[in-house]
Amino acid sequence: MADSTLEPTEAELEQLKGRHGRLVRLEAVGQVVYVKRATREVYKRFRAQASDEAKRPVAAANLVAACLVWPEKAEAEALFDEYPGLVDTIGGSLLELAGVTQEVEKKAL
Repeated sequence: MADSTLEPTEAELEQLKGRHGRLVRLEAVGQVVYVKRATREVYKRFRAQASDEAKRPVAAANLVAACLVWPEKAEAEALFDEYPGLVDTIGGSLLELAGVTQEVEKKAL
């Protein structure tokens, strides 16, 4: 497996930003990935899969696949083979980036 602690070069990062817009760098268990935020359609598909008992096991993996922009697919697959729980960790971060939170400010009027 290629070392995912390596970072894309500045030129690669600029290309990725040009192709995908704003990116977010995530690091967990010493591994680095870059993601884009989920679109409404991607989030809607995630919610449908997460609500379907038969599709629930692949919901997080599909969300990550739709939002992961670096590393490349083959390297990411090797990374997830080595750290299978990382899919859920990244998926959780993607949900936070989509606005899923338990922290909501409430004010009675």
